[in-house]
Amino acid sequence: MATFHGNKERPVISLNENRLLLAHTMAKSVNADGDIEPLVGREWRNNGQAGQHVEFTGVCFTPGSILKQSADFTIGNFGVWFVT
Repeated sequence: MATFHGNKERPVISLNENRLLLAHTMAKSVNADGDIEPLVGREWRNNGQAGQHVEFTGVCFTPGSILKQSADFTIGNFGVWFVT
């Protein structure tokens, strides 16, 4: 079961064991089974160069990975989840 808590600055999602991760989730400190991948994207910068800056967010479990232990997640920038 997933539970949403929206009364803080950033939303928090609580997931029970054996549930699917619903978004890219930082692999550090999460106990899950699934594929991992580096989360990399191109960003605009103030100088107007579209896509010229490559930004590395970190290594993440992919959506659909199975959570092996109940946990609370904060929804961060770009929708990436972090263990609270």
